[in-house]
Amino acid sequence: MSDQESVEGEVLETEADPLEILGKIAKYIAGYGAGAIVGQIIEANTSPKHVVQKVGMYVGGFALAGLAAHAAGKYAEEYVGEAVNTWREVRLREFPSD
Repeated sequence: MSDQESVEGEVLETEADPLEILGKIAKYIAGYGAGAIVGQIIEANTSPKHVVQKVGMYVGGFALAGLAAHAAGKYAEEYVGEAVNTWREVRLREFPSD
């Protein structure tokens, strides 16, 4: 899998690292899951009675879901990144010629 980047009219081929892609996938899945959980918690535990309350709950819920998604995604990406770095270090120690 390769990406193409354009630099002043030139096209550069860059290889995407599968392990970096794994980190990005983990980030998005964790973020989506955390956001969905927070949204469901808010929806299940609130019953706004007025329009202002409804708008406030939805906007606040959206903001909280976004915060949770961002934090969970960042944590997952860092966790996978650390695991990948550890794996690479062990692999280099065990198989230095690779």
